[in-house]
Amino acid sequence: MNITVRLIVSLIVIITSITLLSTYFVVSEEKAKQYEELDRRASLLLESIQELVEPHLVQHP
Repeated sequence: MNITVRLIVSLIVIITSITLLSTYFVVSEEKAKQYEELDRRASLLLESIQELVEPHLVQHP
């Protein structure tokens, strides 16, 4: 009985650890993808604003 309980507890700890590590890496990867997407969108927005503002700056220095 004692060995069975230790085996079950060990399996639960191992499975929980693997699940937590896997989740951590998936979340980290997704976070990196979101930062890349945010950077890409910010660059596009900057280019768009620059195209709108530059003609006005040239006309009215």
